[in-house]
Amino acid sequence: CQKDLGASKLIPAEHAAEIRAKLIPGGAELARQLGKTDASRLMIVVADAHSPKNGPLVEGVQSVTGGEFPILGGCADKNAGQTFVYFCGEMFTDAAVGLMLSGDFTVALAGRSAKENSKVIATARQGATEALKGLADAGARPAVVLAFDCAGRKGKLKNVGDELAAIQQAIGTKVALYGSYNAGEIGPPDVTDKDPAVLSRGMGWHIMIGAIGWSD
Repeated sequence: CQKDLGASKLIPAEHAAEIRAKLIPGGAELARQLGKTDASRLMIVVADAHSPKNGPLVEGVQSVTGGEFPILGGCADKNAGQTFVYFCGEMFTDAAVGLMLSGDFTVALAGRSAKENSKVIATARQGATEALKGLADAGARPAVVLAFDCAGRKGKLKNVGDELAAIQQAIGTKVALYGSYNAGEIGPPDVTDKDPAVLSRGMGWHIMIGAIGWSD
């Protein structure tokens, strides 16, 4: 857990340079605390860093892990009032929590963006399909799927359950699925100016999906 990031009261439109000056080192320190080894496969980040603040935070993490290392996660919604992240039974504000998953398993990530009802549903299915294909291409079977979704996307749905149904159309109902709605998502960006050397970025209006599986 990296506490006291120092950016909770800063406004991106007014304090862009100061946000970067605080969140890039904060992200780097979070990654150093966890430590990356040859067995590390995925870092999950949950932070009090409403989009676009999650961008510099992820940059900081990647300064330690490298740009191609898989990072997945989401951020709390400061605009909805005071928000907290939880670590070891305690509540913290202006903080980021990280979890490094390591072991003999395979990870595949996908990210999709949309702002309209039908496209939100379609991109959820497409993202889940892509993540599972990534596992299959590596010779692995899915065991669990993680979905960090945008709360703004949820607000565009006529029926919230349609997005869940779309994901399950892709992964089935027997694969364990965890998901949450966020105010800033971390994972592969669905953008045209994607940097091939950087797998994950801090974004908004995305659903970020991670599939974890094992080989036969």
